[in-house]
Amino acid sequence: MIAADVVTHRAVAGSATRMADEDPISTQVVRHGLDATADQLLVALRRTALSPVIYDARDFAGAFYDTQFRRLAQMQSLPVFLGALGYCAEAAVAQAGGADVLKPGEVLLSNYAYNTGSHQSDVAVIVPGFFEGELICYAVIKAHYMDVGGAWLFATHTDNIWQEGTIYPGVRIYRRGELNENLWRTTLVNTRTPKNFAGDTIARVGACRIALEAFNRVIDR
Repeated sequence: MIAADVVTHRAVAGSATRMADEDPISTQVVRHGLDATADQLLVALRRTALSPVIYDARDFAGAFYDTQFRRLAQMQSLPVFLGALGYCAEAAVAQAGGADVLKPGEVLLSNYAYNTGSHQSDVAVIVPGFFEGELICYAVIKAHYMDVGGAWLFATHTDNIWQEGTIYPGVRIYRRGELNENLWRTTLVNTRTPKNFAGDTIARVGACRIALEAFNRVIDR
């Protein structure tokens, strides 16, 4: 679902915002085009994830944000995740050094509870989107992992966040399109379910990349 108020405001405000007037038809073409990219984000994730908590229980959320972290489009998923997803992405980008240092092909991993708004098992993947070399958006998915190395599976009776699992504070799992092998091995050794962790991570990254290609086609059109 598109954040229609942002698009409509920009379309009708015209010179008041120093932006060119846009006709309602073009606005709706863009709106539904972005809607379709969010649909692709959801479908690709469910078709490729390994864990039933994702492809069956749909314990996830995903959306696109502009460079100011205003939501552009979202998949139909958990509202409780979507409410904090933009703040989660903004915090992860800041922890990674800010938008200015991001490069095409990079992927951030974040599950720090004070940024994501939920326990460590809910891990966010943030993929910056570029068009002709310019950062234009972020594709973000937050979904439940089966295990992230807490005191026990689905650790809820805990005294502090460190008992809930390994914390990834906006770290680069991919650098310029290349997998960060040292971090990758660290993540897999800190989970009881490495196969699911690996498969679900690759599924999220792949879904974001597929949807970003569709996003760029909307911009190009």
